[in-house]
Amino acid sequence: MSTTDLSLRALLAYQTPNRYAQTLHDRDPEKVAELFTPDAYLHQVWGPVTGRADIARNYRDRFADWTDATHWVANSVLTSVSEEEAKVRAFVVGLFFFVPDSSNGTTLYRGEYDFTLSWVESDWQISTLFVSRHGLNGIDLQESGYAPPPTDGR
Repeated sequence: MSTTDLSLRALLAYQTPNRYAQTLHDRDPEKVAELFTPDAYLHQVWGPVTGRADIARNYRDRFADWTDATHWVANSVLTSVSEEEAKVRAFVVGLFFFVPDSSNGTTLYRGEYDFTLSWVESDWQISTLFVSRHGLNGIDLQESGYAPPPTDGR
């Protein structure tokens, strides 16, 4: 593989955290699952999930709880890249608006994404993703005074 080809693969790998965050924003569980290998492993606050089908189910369940959500990704670092595997780490801040009957309200968190990627045909797919959360996890912004209460009667 030429240096140019490897550089292009590195660039594609580097973009993975943003691609992942965008599919979360689109709230399409099948589209999210397509970013993963068929036997992928996802470790997150709701517990571990293995396999593309279960990852789609996991996100279908998560999206049902959100009326809206935004993920800001920053400080992505490509920690290693080869012809077949890449590793990327990124920081994330998430803002979630939960369904009205949820006790979660509006929640802000910060955390990290740690991706291990596998080259499949002509693109990177996520083979392992560790999502860690800390700091602001679980703060109800309305109760804390950081967000106004909903105005639609909720």
